[in-house]
Amino acid sequence: MDLIITSAPLFLSSLALIFLLGLQQQNVTAQWHGYSFLTSFGIAGAQIFFIKSTVSTDLWVGVLAMGLGSAIGASASIVVHNFLRRRKSVIGKIINY
Repeated sequence: MDLIITSAPLFLSSLALIFLLGLQQQNVTAQWHGYSFLTSFGIAGAQIFFIKSTVSTDLWVGVLAMGLGSAIGASASIVVHNFLRRRKSVIGKIINY
């Protein structure tokens, strides 16, 4: 149980950081300036949380937690960006921009 408690912050911070970095990459590629601006603040917070959580974790538990969190975060960023892109195209057709 102690392993779960110590590795949970690393898992969550990895998930958040990779999710936001993946989302940011897609925002920049799509030239979504507003989303890119807001995502940058999320990345800053996730990086601080990530750095603080890596210090207190065992090596192999850390690799597993970071790997799982990163894989889920990367996949989730693709799903969310695709959702936002579809939503934005529908909104764009409604307001004709």
